[in-house]
Amino acid sequence: MTELKTKISVWLKDWHNRVFLFIFCIALAVRVYYLSVNTAVWWDEADYLSSALHWFFNVPYNYNPQRGVFFPLLLGILFKFGFTENSVKFFAVVLPSSGVVFLTYLLGKQMYNKNVGLISAAFMSVFWTSLFWTARFSNDFLALFFQLLALYCFWRGVVKEHSKIFIFLFGFFLGLGFITRAQSILITFSLLLFLLITQHFSFLKNKHLWASVLFFFIPFIPYVFWLKKYFGSFFAFSTGYSSQISSAAPFGWSIVKYFYLFPAPFIFILFLLGLTTLADIFFGLDFIFKKKQSQETNSDLFWVMNTLLVVGFFIFWLRGAEDRWLVLVAVPVFFFAAKGCMLLYDYTKKVHGHAAILLVVFLVMIGMYFQFHAAKTLIEEKNTSYQQVKDAALWIKANSQTIDTVYSASGPQTSYYSERNVLGFPTTEEAFLSEIQRSKPRYMVVSMFERHSEWVYTFYNKHTELLTPVNGWFADEAKTQPLLIIFSFKE
Repeated sequence: MTELKTKISVWLKDWHNRVFLFIFCIALAVRVYYLSVNTAVWWDEADYLSSALHWFFNVPYNYNPQRGVFFPLLLGILFKFGFTENSVKFFAVVLPSSGVVFLTYLLGKQMYNKNVGLISAAFMSVFWTSLFWTARFSNDFLALFFQLLALYCFWRGVVKEHSKIFIFLFGFFLGLGFITRAQSILITFSLLLFLLITQHFSFLKNKHLWASVLFFFIPFIPYVFWLKKYFGSFFAFSTGYSSQISSAAPFGWSIVKYFYLFPAPFIFILFLLGLTTLADIFFGLDFIFKKKQSQETNSDLFWVMNTLLVVGFFIFWLRGAEDRWLVLVAVPVFFFAAKGCMLLYDYTKKVHGHAAILLVVFLVMIGMYFQFHAAKTLIEEKNTSYQQVKDAALWIKANSQTIDTVYSASGPQTSYYSERNVLGFPTTEEAFLSEIQRSKPRYMVVSMFERHSEWVYTFYNKHTELLTPVNGWFADEAKTQPLLIIFSFKE
């Protein structure tokens, strides 16, 4: 105990660590503050949650194999131990998201210096995409946590050669990242290319690096064999990453906008300034032929390659992306913004040292403010969305038996809240009439929240002998603009 206190005391003597502790507390506090701000879950959230209830509580639901298995598995385990919805979100979402802030600091310190680590962690602590999706059951920041943890271990073990243990852990955490979100594997290709450029083919002689592959297989092998057993293919996860080429979808050039949207206007200026430090890479090719590059050049090289690979994957392969899918790109964006901030510090320090410090503090605080404001606005705009879908599902749960069947286009949400067997509407009215003869459903839900075939909206008017409206939610007090209607099938 005394030894631990001594280590903590020594650690706190470094002002960088004290500042980081303050930043981390901000990160955790603001995430806890928004923990229960949303009144209902969305489709993707409910997909994970319903899968968890299916595995651990026998709620009828079909797991989608394109979803990583680790996140719903973690949710189910926590629910099984009796945790409430908010406490499950805290452990499965809030803590990993806060861990990303911690790893941003550690990586910044390892790849650049402590100042870059601190500034980038400060920006990440209130990153608008992070705060918005941490308030929801999203696996994106759990996957990012494992990716950054794997990268940290790679940098400590392979690049800096601190310990072979880091190399083994690199493979294991990358495997966890993969079974959380298959997209996590992209970082592997960046690292392979990085090793080819910086170490040429000598890395192939690193037996510990080969051993890390075995550690990757620890979570990977059980996962793919489980997919094979239940879905007939080792690559069932790839259904969510299929090419859009066959559908002639245009290239997703709009993805480039996130280089501006992620940092928000103010930090974007610092980001552009920080990009000037890449001059050695873009205007000098000699680093390719050198066996030893500077730490900063190595770090810049990796992030440039990784960013181009990730962005290229979404532009040319998936041809589209949401902000949360690209969160790995935000890490180098904040690193380069931090480097831009330090360039201003170095220039101002020549004039006045204290003024340089105050300038950095001011820039960081203004950048954090814009990030938090963007997050707050977005969260408050969306925090009551899909409330009617939740209320309808809870009403169905209270007014049905566990064996009853419900038809709804909001399948995951209705399944999660009602804990009933929920089916989607078939393509045609004729097929639906045939289905209900077999399934004998109790309720049918029609709403404006999901896309329905046109025949669904007119079905009641054509078949009043089959249905009775039993509850509804409206956009106006006069109840002339229906948002969601529950119909009961007549016996």
